Amino acid sequence: NATFTGLTGNTTYYARVAAMRGGFVATAFADMGSTMTIRNPGQTWVGPSNGYWQDAANWSNGGVPVSTDPVTIDQNVTVLTYTTAPVTFGSLTLGDAAATFAPTLVLSTGTLGAGGVIINPGATLTQGTTYTIVVGSVTMYSGSVLKHKDNASTRQYVVALQVIDYFDLQAGASIAVDGLGYVG
Repeated sequence: NATFTGLTGNTTYYARVAAMRGGFVATAFADMGSTMTIRNPGQTWVGPSNGYWQDAANWSNGGVPVSTDPVTIDQNVTVLTYTTAPVTFGSLTLGDAAATFAPTLVLSTGTLGAGGVIINPGATLTQGTTYTIVVGSVTMYSGSVLKHKDNASTRQYVVALQVIDYFDLQAGASIAVDGLGYVG
């Protein structure tokens, strides 16, 4: 019986074994079989409002999301990001289809290895940076909002997205920048 740790979800692994003598392989490798790891359950926000993305304690699996994690924020909270490190995720879902929750994610940094983003009704994605946010795809459902933080006297925040695949802005969704400019 063997135990392997640190494996990626939804991946097939093959194990082989051979006998060794004096540091050299003494027999041919024999297959132990293969196994398919379970799909990555992902990360769900369990932290407080105004908690930080980069704080591992704010996530259901006790670790900051990585590039393969499906991430869900489905509470009535505002989630903040530090400006020093990009965030990463396999996919990101803000809110839920029934609009039971109205989370806001404030991205004050860039993204690294980010997948698709779904912004459900009542949910808001706010850019708090001038960095371009790079994502695989974006779907904004009716009642969702994409905006940037309020600028004061200088250009500090913009909506700047680079979408690799598709951007689906459905009827009733909005990109809201009215009154968020600056006098300069």
